Amino acid sequence: MTRTLPHDDPRRTRALKLLQLARRGVGGERTNATRLLLTHLQTNDMTLFDIDPGLPVTQDLSVLDSLREAQLELAKLGTDRQDEALERLVDDPALTPAEIERVLRVMDLQVLARHRSEAWAHLDGVEDRHYAAAVDRLDPRDLTAFPGSVAQRAHAAVRQAYWRAAYPLRTLRVQGEVEQALVAGLLTGLGGIGVRILADGVEAHLDGDQLARARSMMVQDLPALRRQAADALRALGEQHARARRS
Repeated sequence: MTRTLPHDDPRRTRALKLLQLARRGVGGERTNATRLLLTHLQTNDMTLFDIDPGLPVTQDLSVLDSLREAQLELAKLGTDRQDEALERLVDDPALTPAEIERVLRVMDLQVLARHRSEAWAHLDGVEDRHYAAAVDRLDPRDLTAFPGSVAQRAHAAVRQAYWRAAYPLRTLRVQGEVEQALVAGLLTGLGGIGVRILADGVEAHLDGDQLARARSMMVQDLPALRRQAADALRALGEQHARARRS
């Protein structure tokens, strides 16, 4: 029968210490630890899975060489060595979704983000205070949308939270394919992000200044642009017809 022993179970505590030595020790220390670990598992009818659910259900210690470092660090969660394990795990980009979930269950994501937000803001060219405010809105569920390590996902989630606050999604009502294409071009030229043409308009993430300038251009410049577009479309049609005729 497989089971995972409580973290404070003496059998698990001893097995974990022997596992660390058997995996990371050198020379005689490693050989002795491997022997003692096997004896301990057999005596207590345990498998590696009983030490941690991320380890295989086996007493065959030949698998130790193929274990990932993250699996050994995950086994420390819930022990007095949890903090040192988390320091390594949060920057491991190879964690599986299930392993990331385990890490997030025991760590304080806000603490990590507050500790690193100043560096993230510097990397992204954003004022520290903006990212500090975004940290307060950070939720572990936000991380599922991004790839990478826990820290990389948290960085991306903070960046997105700031971006959405600074550049809300705006919809400009515009009818007609030509007018919509022109407005989409205006928004792109103004630095709008995620510009998309809808059935009844154009949407994009814009800050207040970009929105004001876009509206001004739609009133002042769109009629002239529409005429230029119509002339260009007529010339395109004429060129196409002549090419097909010849």
